[in-house]
Amino acid sequence: MSLSEIAIVTDSGLRLVDPLNPKTKKEIPERDRKLQARLRLAGAIILLAGLTSAALIYRFAVTDYDSAYVKILNNTKKNEYDMELIGGKANILASEIREWFAGLWHGKGLAHTLTFLSVGGSLACFFVAHRLNHTPVEEDRRNTGDPGG
Repeated sequence: MSLSEIAIVTDSGLRLVDPLNPKTKKEIPERDRKLQARLRLAGAIILLAGLTSAALIYRFAVTDYDSAYVKILNNTKKNEYDMELIGGKANILASEIREWFAGLWHGKGLAHTLTFLSVGGSLACFFVAHRLNHTPVEEDRRNTGDPGG
């Protein structure tokens, strides 16, 4: 019994119903229940492994002073002026985007990237598992006999 289920007394006895879920556990096909369990397990594993890895990377990340020194030298006004003369404002923007993207894969930036990807991946697994409980709209209309929706 999950926390969202409530007990309803009917003529045939006591029945557990999940008000957040349109189908009861008996109405979900066995194949979908197994897929749900696998998706939830995959989501939990992705979340646990990703956050653990991100925490370890963040903790043991070493600051790269050489690349920081090169960044300082490249971000001078003369360098920006030369880049703007050669390629315009688009060249400066492209250079900034390239540096930002390269920073995502090193040190603490990698930890942040890994955190974002693991949370996103696990949420996607949990969302797909949750959506397996819902019937399509066309099925609902056929079952209720309501032609207008």
